[in-house]
Amino acid sequence: MTVHYAGGCAHVHVTATAEPIDNHECHCNVCKSVTGQQHTHVAFFNHADVQVDHSELTKRAPFNANNPNGPLEIVMCTECGAALMLDDKQGRIRVAVPNVMGYDDAKFPKATYHAFWDETKGYEKPQDGRPVFDGLRPEFVWPGSVTGAWFSSDDAAYLLWLAENPAGVVLNLRQKPSEEYAVLHKASCRTISRRNDRAGGYTERRYSKLCAASPAEAKSQFAKLLNREVVAFSNFCSLCKP
Repeated sequence: MTVHYAGGCAHVHVTATAEPIDNHECHCNVCKSVTGQQHTHVAFFNHADVQVDHSELTKRAPFNANNPNGPLEIVMCTECGAALMLDDKQGRIRVAVPNVMGYDDAKFPKATYHAFWDETKGYEKPQDGRPVFDGLRPEFVWPGSVTGAWFSSDDAAYLLWLAENPAGVVLNLRQKPSEEYAVLHKASCRTISRRNDRAGGYTERRYSKLCAASPAEAKSQFAKLLNREVVAFSNFCSLCKP
């Protein structure tokens, strides 16, 4: 897959393989409290379009300290403390703040509008020619929550998916997916869910994982991943018998 934008830090790299689905200057109070900026350039990506390597070197904290159970979390590097991305627990989006999260801000597409500005902000309405809204642009549609997802170089996100979808299925794939090796497991199968395995063993070395709600969904998502029709999986786990 083509890398469109790359950020992160010296220890953990974040890559986006598609264009943002929304790109704005945010004037919300939460962004101000987190970044210290009067307004913040924020880009939303579809969740599956952003990948992080070395997830064993990351930690998470609520994005909104006043709403710790909210959907967004800040993902940070445990080595240097750098903010890497915002991750949506509902699996809809991942968020880049280019000038904070290690991107080349000059090469990143400019924000197309101003969001979450109103008269209470205490400063004048932006007058740079871009539209100004008191929320996200009216035509923005939130992506659906991801039931199925492909995890490559992101063990932490994969293990979180397992915890939240115990009745699902997992298609074990090579890092470069193909029909030659595509083994289906139940999400509860101990061979693909042991928590004491060495960090990175699930999605960060030889293997990747495609997770779904059912075998039929896994087959459909696998076909989209390969961009061609899938006749059958190469095998089924003999232990969990999905």
